Amino acid sequence: NRVLELRHQRIESEFQFAIEIIANTSGNSLSRETLLPPTGIGAFALPSALCDLSPRIFEVVEQLKSSQSLQFKHYETRAELFCDWAFHNIEYSHDATDEKTSASQSLQYGKGVCQDYAHLMIALCRAGGLPARYISGYSAGEGQMHAWVEVLCEDAWVAFDPTHNRKTKPECVAVATGRDYRDVSPHRGKFEGQARAQLFSGCKTRTL
Repeated sequence: NRVLELRHQRIESEFQFAIEIIANTSGNSLSRETLLPPTGIGAFALPSALCDLSPRIFEVVEQLKSSQSLQFKHYETRAELFCDWAFHNIEYSHDATDEKTSASQSLQYGKGVCQDYAHLMIALCRAGGLPARYISGYSAGEGQMHAWVEVLCEDAWVAFDPTHNRKTKPECVAVATGRDYRDVSPHRGKFEGQARAQLFSGCKTRTL
């Protein structure tokens, strides 16, 4: 992932910056070796801080495996089952979770936002034997950063949007890829001083 690091010793009143990115979209299917970290695919097969594999996660996987045994045999349809389950078991709510909420916690609350839907689906995939990774990017009509999931099905990464229970739209623009939100947070920083400070971020996107 591309990272921009800015350091300032002193800021009198405010600090602003803007980034313009032109990106080509590649649909919702990528080859197996695309965007792998040095550790390889294993990084997306194991639990991570926010995609924890709790007993409840494994219980859900076993229930789906028993009730949908024929669909479960095929990787992509298995991923579709996990996408559908995540969609129907979380209610979209802005105030129920934050950037530290794990998959099992959002499942316990029964509420969350796009990153929570993504974390839950990723956890289900990993518990169900499918490597899966977190994608942070932009989706037409969202108006802000969005999160979705890429699942390794055979030899291709297939993108799913569990917030809307579908595969991603072709115009979705991926910005960063990681194990979960912690790997791809859009901004992170540290402030030292006595003055009050506020951090604001926004985005404008258009499809060419």
